This record gives sequence, C-alpha cells and structure tokens, in this order.
Amino acid sequence: MELSNKRLHRKNEIMRDLKNKISEEMKKLKWGDYSELVKRLILEAFEDGDEEIIPGTLHEDKVKKLIEDLNKKKEYDFEISKEKGDFEVGLILSRGKRRVTATLPVLLEEAFEETQEEIVGNLFGSE
Repeated sequence: MELSNKRLHRKNEIMRDLKNKISEEMKKLKWGDYSELVKRLILEAFEDGDEEIIPGTLHEDKVKKLIEDLNKKKEYDFEISKEKGDFEVGLILSRGKRRVTATLPVLLEEAFEETQEEIVGNLFGSE
C-alpha cells in the first residue's frame, strides 16, 4: 500500500511539474505564435460573434487589436470587455449568462484530463 501511495504521489508531482513547465513556456510565446492561439480560441469558442471578450494580460494590447481586426475582416461584433483579466494567457468570452473560460489553467486541466492516462502510461508503463 505504501509503495502505491508513493507511486501515486510521484505521478502527481510529475504531472504538476509538467503543467508548470508548459505554463512557463506558454508565457514566453512571441506574438506571432500567441496570436494564432488566441484567434483559434476565439473562433472555436464563439457562438454568435457578438460576445464580450476579456483578454489575458500577455500581449493584451495586441490581442485587443486582433479582436478589432477580426471584427473588421470577418464581420463579427466582438466587444472588448472593460473588465481586466486576472490571468496571463488565454481569454474569456461571455454573452449573457453564458461564459466560456479559455485561460491557460483551464486549457491545461482539460488537456491533461483528456491525455492523463496516455501520459502516465508513457512515463510509467502500464500498471
């Protein structure tokens, strides 16, 4: 039982460290790469094209410009929120009671939930 607990603790440590490393690398993204991520997040998360968007603090002014450009080129009507994001990477889209949170912690958690078995299997082999 103690061995199983130690292995589980070690797996959790590795997953936490991996999330932290990914998070730090994401925060270092240059604008070109980050703009593609933000654009994809917006285009995958919107429903009506008139949602309010709260950008993260990473490249915030450039993200606002990207949203304005999307509105002009694609005939969307996204609104940039006056609310400041308390996160660095990602964004939040909202419209009425509907809110889509596409911030780095949420995106990482979703990705890890989907791939955790595969990651653990690759790191530790089948148990």
